[in-house]
Amino acid sequence: MSEHHESLQLTPRPWLKAALLFVNFALIIMAYYMVKAASRSMILEEASSAILPYVWIGSALLLMVLVPVYQTIVTRIPRFTLILSTLAIIAVLLVVFWLRFETPSVMVAATFYVFVDIFSVVLVEQFWSLTNSVYRTRQAKRWYGLIGSGGLVGGILAGVLAAQLIANTQMQTPDLLLVSTGLIGLLASITVFLAVSGLFSEEQPDQQDDNSLSPATVLRENNYMVLVASILLLAQLAAPFVEYQFMTLLREAYAEQDQRTVYIAHIFTWISSFALLINLVITPLIHRTLGAIGGLLVQPTMLIVGALAFIWMPVMNVSAALRVMDRGLSYSVNRASRELLYVPISTETLYRAKAWIDMLGYRLFKVFGSGVIILLTERFVEPFTLAQLSAVLVVVCLSWALAVLLTRDRYRQVLSMALARE
Repeated sequence: MSEHHESLQLTPRPWLKAALLFVNFALIIMAYYMVKAASRSMILEEASSAILPYVWIGSALLLMVLVPVYQTIVTRIPRFTLILSTLAIIAVLLVVFWLRFETPSVMVAATFYVFVDIFSVVLVEQFWSLTNSVYRTRQAKRWYGLIGSGGLVGGILAGVLAAQLIANTQMQTPDLLLVSTGLIGLLASITVFLAVSGLFSEEQPDQQDDNSLSPATVLRENNYMVLVASILLLAQLAAPFVEYQFMTLLREAYAEQDQRTVYIAHIFTWISSFALLINLVITPLIHRTLGAIGGLLVQPTMLIVGALAFIWMPVMNVSAALRVMDRGLSYSVNRASRELLYVPISTETLYRAKAWIDMLGYRLFKVFGSGVIILLTERFVEPFTLAQLSAVLVVVCLSWALAVLLTRDRYRQVLSMALARE
């Protein structure tokens, strides 16, 4: 697209590029959180929380099918054409769902919930794909902290805006879909500007991939990646337990749809605010003193504390606090620490491992976690209570923390090997 608009090209300025990507990511998360709040509230309007594990399984299985198809499309369509086409399709579907919610049903609410999950996966993947293609490694280290914080700021703004619109105007929960559509339009405008301004240009990597790794190195790296994958997948196994508890109590506490939407919006604000605070203050301190392994132990440890608190007092406020802590730590110190685990891995090994984790393992473990919830809450002679589910969560988190500790020595070995190759 840019070659047809040479007159509009600007002299590249690193700060301007980073600022536009910051705003771009903030708008993506704002648009997503608007419909996420609506989807969670509307599905509880049409059904009980018992439907959620089934919806999560359906969403995960559909993504496992769609992601390979999407990756094939990516190789055949120009980047900006694909991004703008995706935004247009999402905007149209949001309007269609808004019209369809004039006569809501369980099927419509469940379908919309799955659509929202796909919405987030596609747009966030497209954003980081674009960002990764315009920065070299050294530039990325300088600007990625700022750019990534755009998502957290977007989450804060979305939560505040959604709550204010529902609480203080005539708007109702389904109308958030139209607000999201407007944000998508603004996002498309910024994307067009990036395409025609000359600020976008794909950078070549600092060095060629190392294709001369010894068999012993490849074997060690692959064994290491199994340990890394176990950490990520156990984290994914824990997440459905926290969300299921929260959504069940939310439906009991708020019978009216718009009240639920406002409460969920406030929770999203708290999650993003908590994550931003952790990113700015706590994460650097933990990495300086305890390193990546110490950072990875924070979330399972805090979830154990929160789960024990919920067993002692299984009420809405404790569940909400556990939800904020889980997502806030996942989006901050856990994500930053996880990325550090990938630093010493060769590009060839990393690409293969991440493809398995993101496309197959990550979704399969969400299916597995949802299946466990269904088994414990519906198939047992004496179904588990929410407090008993927290006991299961404690076991999962203990396994998660053990996997982190087992990775510590191998991480040091692989890091030393990587430094020796440089």
